[in-house]
This record gives sequence, C-alpha cells and structure tokens, in this order.
Amino acid sequence: EHDLSNKVFLIPGGYPRLDQNILKLNQIPYNRNKTKIVVAPTVSMREAPDCDLTYLAPFLPDLLMRLANEFPLAEIELRLHPQDISDLFAKRSCNFRHFLEEACVITEKISNISLSVGDNGYTRSLHADILISDTSSFAYTFFFSTGKPVIFLSPGNERIKYHDKFQKLASIRIRDEIGVSVDSVDAAVETCNSYLANDGKQCNDWESLRSN
Repeated sequence: EHDLSNKVFLIPGGYPRLDQNILKLNQIPYNRNKTKIVVAPTVSMREAPDCDLTYLAPFLPDLLMRLANEFPLAEIELRLHPQDISDLFAKRSCNFRHFLEEACVITEKISNISLSVGDNGYTRSLHADILISDTSSFAYTFFFSTGKPVIFLSPGNERIKYHDKFQKLASIRIRDEIGVSVDSVDAAVETCNSYLANDGKQCNDWESLRSN
C-alpha cells in the first residue's frame, strides 16, 4: 500500500541535543572578557573497575587551589555530577569521598571558585574557555557543542594508552583529537596556560573535527 522497500537512506540531520546547546549558547549572554575554566569530573562516588586510572577526583583539591592561584582573575567552576552531590548528602562511603568534600569546602572559601550541580547552569558551563575532565560524558558534549578543547586529567593516562580494555572504547581513543591527555596537576595547569596564551589556537583542527 505504501510501496515500501528495503532501501535505507541516511539523512545527515545532526544531533538534536547538540543543536539545542548551540542555539542556547547564542542566546545566553556572558562576559567574553573574563576567562572561565570548568572542572567537571565524572561520577566519582560510584567506583568503577580501574577507576584509580581514570578518575580525577584525587586531584580535585590541589587542582582547584592551583587554578585559583595561577588564574586569580578567572572564573573557575567546579561542576560535580548530580549523583555525587546526592551521595555526599546521603553520607555514602567511598574511597574518593574526602576529596570531593574538600573540593566543596574550597568552593566556599575561594572567591573565584564556584560550585555548579545538576542542570543548574548547564548551558552556562558550556561558555567556558577550557574544560578539565576525566571520563565524564560532559567532556564530549562540551567539545562537540563549542569546538573548544578539553584537558583530560586522569592519574593513569599513560597506562590507559596501552591498556587493551580502554583502547577498545572510542571515547578513549579520540581523547587526543578533541583535547590533551595529562596525568598530573602540573601538566593540567601548564596546558591551561599554553592554551590561553595562544588565544585558543591549537595544533589540532578543532572545528573541522567537530563538523565531521
């Protein structure tokens, strides 16, 4: 009746969520004259296999203090996963709990560091000049929404590169195409400085990769 066939036609239509992000970014005003750095670790209160290699949580307190000292005029935002916030309030036991608690205390004490959770300010987080993350899906949303680079900070980044389990994951394999992988706070801060000093210019073709 409908003259159906088994032919399949692929119509390039984009990714609706990213399209909406881009639309919202153009509608929300922000201070282009002020550097913004967002730190967004993956959910850390629910430990996963080999999370000691991937989670940046142990670096959080030192990273926030170093960023605040290195970039005193910048706006620094800690974006915790909503599950972590829930688990912190529920007093869930976890090896990484004290790192997150200390990080939250720092956001209350240091004037240029703020805490953002859940959907509150989600789009505003995308206005960052640079994102520091680990295995959080927000890292990929950030890059493909903005074309701006990500610093992937994980303790075991060098080991991950040669780990069969991780190299099977496309999200791990493309890390160095959408950002820079580092395994220390020193390297993360140095990369931030390098990126900001070059006014966003990188050796990788960020916009071309996003369009592909």
